[in-house]
Amino acid sequence: MAQKDTGRTESSKKSSNSAAYTGSNTVLLREAIERIGGFPYDTITEDFETSLRMQKEGYITYAAEEVLAAGLSTTTVSSMMKQRIRWAQGVIQSIQNTHAVFTRKLSLAGRITYLNAYLYWWSFLARFIFILAPVLFALFHVQLVECGFWELLFFWLPSHLLHQTTSRYLSTNIRNLRWSQIIDTILCPYLILPVLLESVGIHQRKFKVTSKEKEKGNTADIKFMLPHLTLAALTVAAILKFLYGKYGTALFFSSVILFWLFYNLQALVFALFFMMGRKSYRRSERIAAREKIKVQVHAGEYEGITADLSEDGIAFCMEKSFYIPDDEEFSLLIETDCYQASLRARLVYIKETSSGYRYAATVRPASENDRRQYLQIIHDRLHSHPKELDMWTTPYDEIIRNVRKRMEKTFLQKRKALRIPIERNLAFSCGAHAYVIDFNFHYLAVKNFFPGYWDNSTPLELELKGCTLHLTKPEIQDRNREILLLEIQNLSELTDQGTELTATAQMIKEKGTEAV
Repeated sequence: MAQKDTGRTESSKKSSNSAAYTGSNTVLLREAIERIGGFPYDTITEDFETSLRMQKEGYITYAAEEVLAAGLSTTTVSSMMKQRIRWAQGVIQSIQNTHAVFTRKLSLAGRITYLNAYLYWWSFLARFIFILAPVLFALFHVQLVECGFWELLFFWLPSHLLHQTTSRYLSTNIRNLRWSQIIDTILCPYLILPVLLESVGIHQRKFKVTSKEKEKGNTADIKFMLPHLTLAALTVAAILKFLYGKYGTALFFSSVILFWLFYNLQALVFALFFMMGRKSYRRSERIAAREKIKVQVHAGEYEGITADLSEDGIAFCMEKSFYIPDDEEFSLLIETDCYQASLRARLVYIKETSSGYRYAATVRPASENDRRQYLQIIHDRLHSHPKELDMWTTPYDEIIRNVRKRMEKTFLQKRKALRIPIERNLAFSCGAHAYVIDFNFHYLAVKNFFPGYWDNSTPLELELKGCTLHLTKPEIQDRNREILLLEIQNLSELTDQGTELTATAQMIKEKGTEAV
């Protein structure tokens, strides 16, 4: 059996042959499955118990160091809580079913590993006590630990520093103690009772697959915020009351309690941020990927590089811009060293960047084979998520960044045609002339328009190198009376012929009337 190794912790589990099967990204030996009598049905975490039974029968379980597959995670607070509760109940069930802590069929190191796995789910009760203890002392003078200031430092400080050092060594830069405790703070109000009931034999037997379907909208669930909001309010009240009237040495001897109050408040703030969720604009996950892409629009074909991919959409970058009709489909061809997929796409937006132009589009595979190829292109790659924590970023930096991000007004790109500045005086047919402000394929925005002999009954023509624009004045004008919009009537004819209007507009901007 093999699955992903996530650091020194998994390496130590391999050395004690206690790497657990925790999902579908695993290869299992058929002989081992038959030897243990198939997958167990008396637990809600059959994968975890399968690996335990294999290890008891003498088979080796191994966690691979290379990422070999991608998976889905929960996308809402509610589904994540249900999943973690099931994990807690299932791990306790499986360890009790297999007597993993006491059986002599496992090595001593393996039994200690599973004892640690069992006790981990009790760490949420411990975390809840650690949050409440300084609050009870500061607000109500309830002393849970009977010791003085120097005794507390003598016993607690070395243990705290050693715990942090050990956690940092085992986790490398993938995770750290601070984020682990934030996760524990998020989960603790909801795992204490299920863990207690499961441990005393009140089992959950019904298995429910956790929903991983991603939905648009906010992932928040306000009711899950109430315990953390209450604890945060109590912690703030405790800090204010404990600080009131203290100065000099009194503050020094209060430093340990204040340290824990602020430390817990920091974790509770992150828990509240988590419960507040964030708005999701996509139904499928976006994967950063740079692959060659060919865009086919009418008679033109253009080459570029993808920026990111998802099962429903794509973003790609081009050195030069070109016109894509926003009311009809166009073709995309993505090629990698191993896969090739043809897609039908519809434009979502286009914007200019420092290195060129970025296009975004919704996509659908042209055939079933293209769908399979496209899924391989998306998922057969290393993930693009951060691989290490930034060790120089403090919790307070993260809080400030989180607040700023939530206060920012989200701007959705909606422009489906570039607005290209012209800013030139141009001459039209019938003696008309005007100052052309900009151009967006559908309209020319002009001011100081002099109609000459044009009477609105016939199209106004603008002769450019390579094409002729037929223009009319729409009934509704833009912005104010000084600016007039001249609508391009023969746009479909020009695009069918493959005329690059962007290049023409850029030529007008650079050379003025020389381009006419």
